[in-house]
Amino acid sequence: MNLLKQFTKYWLKRLEVVSGVTEAKETVEYVTAHVMGRKTLWNLDPNVERNLERLSIKQQRQASSLLEVKEQNPTLPVQYLLEEWDFCGVSLAMKQPVFIPRPETEQLVELVANSLSTIPQSSPLILLEVGCGSGAISLALASSCKQVIIPWTFIQLHSTMFNIKPHIN
Repeated sequence: MNLLKQFTKYWLKRLEVVSGVTEAKETVEYVTAHVMGRKTLWNLDPNVERNLERLSIKQQRQASSLLEVKEQNPTLPVQYLLEEWDFCGVSLAMKQPVFIPRPETEQLVELVANSLSTIPQSSPLILLEVGCGSGAISLALASSCKQVIIPWTFIQLHSTMFNIKPHIN
């Protein structure tokens, strides 16, 4: 059994059996992929088995440290544990208390983006997002629809700014 499989099996058992963490498998996989610089274990390359051997000692320590936090806080979402999450192709900083964008919200953004793409691009479209939280919806729409201008209103500027800064030209 290769090193990565041993590592994930150990942590899966530890989180599931010992700590009662729900979604332990997904958590172990996301954390392990994260320390390897990937979004998931399966986007390494077509030869996944070869890549599974590449979990360094440093990466094991990083992953173990994050998984120990999860073990101590079983209800902590993996998004807060990793402090980032992808939403419609935009990488977002995830810090409490900002809400984690839901898959249903991603579907809504895709529907809106598809609708906006049918509108002629003669002039910019102005949309208003009220209570933007992490800024996920505005950033996703702005990245997929270049003709969109989105002024925001927000309560916690600090939380929103984590995500705005990387996207300001």
